[in-house]
Order: sequence, then structure tokens, then C-alpha cells
Amino acid sequence: MAIKCISFNTQAKQSGVKPPHSKKRTEVGCIAGIVFMLAGVLSSAAATSEWQVVKGKHFLVYHVTNSVFADKISSRAEEYYNGITADLGFEKFDNFWVWENRAKIYIYPSRDDFMSATGSPDWAIGKTVTSRREIYTFSGDDSFAESVLPHEMTHLIFREFTGFKEEIPLWLNEGLAQWEEQAKRTQAVKVAKRLITGNRYVPLSSLMSVDVKKLVADGNAGEFYAQSASLVGFLIEKHGSERFRKMCGHLRDGKTMDDSLRFAYPDTIRNIEELEKAWKSYVLEKEEARK
Repeated sequence: MAIKCISFNTQAKQSGVKPPHSKKRTEVGCIAGIVFMLAGVLSSAAATSEWQVVKGKHFLVYHVTNSVFADKISSRAEEYYNGITADLGFEKFDNFWVWENRAKIYIYPSRDDFMSATGSPDWAIGKTVTSRREIYTFSGDDSFAESVLPHEMTHLIFREFTGFKEEIPLWLNEGLAQWEEQAKRTQAVKVAKRLITGNRYVPLSSLMSVDVKKLVADGNAGEFYAQSASLVGFLIEKHGSERFRKMCGHLRDGKTMDDSLRFAYPDTIRNIEELEKAWKSYVLEKEEARK
């Protein structure tokens, strides 16, 4: 799956079902391969009478006709939220995304309604407006609930913590989002082992400034995401969420990757070279133990 970051203006087209707000903004976002379009702008007149809402602790899920699907999305979103914030060490911040700060998920009745209202291409399953904590999709697509939703929720939560600074490595941002897609974890570790044993992994010194467009052109994007997810999984599983959060906090505050590692993991991982060595050992030992 390829990722391309973009900045653009988009004005939503008029459709039979309109989101209950009227704003126009420029957003920074990411297109995730052929499954998700991140960022953008939705603009239309309010039509709140058409929308029904399922209220949860951290999410408001709006729908028009499919209450069963909305209930499912609400339940899964809360589950994912708990898992993501636990991995990021955010459990102590219980007021994160509550009350008036709850994130909003809008479920259009059909793909056509979704495309017409958001201006999304026909391959998109969802669309996210980062600054408003809003995610848009359409009714009935299970891949949204299983894959797209946790991935994009992770981006939203992580970026709220770190901001949109370029100092945050792409492998960390995308690796964390991939890791939170539970179904992809096992496969990511398997691919990482294959890359390590075949000496085909990307050295971390190169991974820090990887050119995703070139990876896509060369057909190596999937390996990039698997390696990135495996790296994040190693840091969280081996060393815990609290240290991972500290590392991300140091990056947010402007420290280099080496300094962020040194402050968060002073006794074990003091630079990217030590991270690479420890990650490789962990992956090989973990896979050996599974045999």
C-alpha cells in the first residue's frame, strides 16, 4: 500500500445527504494506497435533520439509514481507541477525545452519496479531515471497520500528540498506523524476518529519509510498511508504551531521532544503529520461538 502526502483545497459537491456543518478549509493529508484518502475539505449547507447519531464516550457516529452498521462502527472505534492509546501510553489522559472533543464519523448511505459529498475518487473507502477529527465513509464496507478505521484513527491520535512536524519519520508514523491494524501484525513480522535473513531490509539510516514515490515505483512499498510496522511493534512490545511515548514526545519537541532514542531508552537503544541491531535480533528470536 502506497502513501502520498498532499496539501490541497477541496470543495465538496452537493448531494442528497450533507454533513451537519458548513466550513471550508485547506488541510494536509495523506492518500493511503488505493484504500483511503486522508485530509481534504467538506463544505455544504447544514442538514442535520437527515442524520441520526450513535453517541459513545469518544465518538459520535452519524448515519442516515443503517443503524446496525453505525452501532458496529461505534463499538469498533471505541475498541481501537483503547488499544491505540494504550500502545501510545495515553491511558492516563482520560479526557482525551471526550464530550465536545469527541471525534465524528459520518456514514453515508451509499458509495455514490459519499463520493458526491466529499469529492473522493471511486477507489476511496473513507476520507479524514484531521483538524476537525472527522472521518467519512459509506454504509456496508467491512474493510473500513477492519482496516481503514484503526489506521486512520492512529494517524489522528498520533498527530494530535506530535503535531505535523517534518521531523517525525515517515516509517514511525506509518509503521504505527500499520501496527494498529491487528490483522497485519503477524504478516509484518514474517515479512520483516524474510527481509532480514535475505539482507534486503532498508537500513535505518536510509529509512529515515526514504522516498516513498521511489518505493512505489520499484514495487517495494509493501516491504517498507511491513518493516516499519515491525520496528514499531518491537519498540512497544519489547520496551513498553511509556518509553515509546517518551521517544515520540522528544521528537515532537524537536530532538533528533538519535537523541530521542537516547533519552527514552538510555540503557539499551541510544541511536538508530543500536535500534536496527536490537530490532533484527528481536525479530529473529521471536520467529525462532514460534517454531
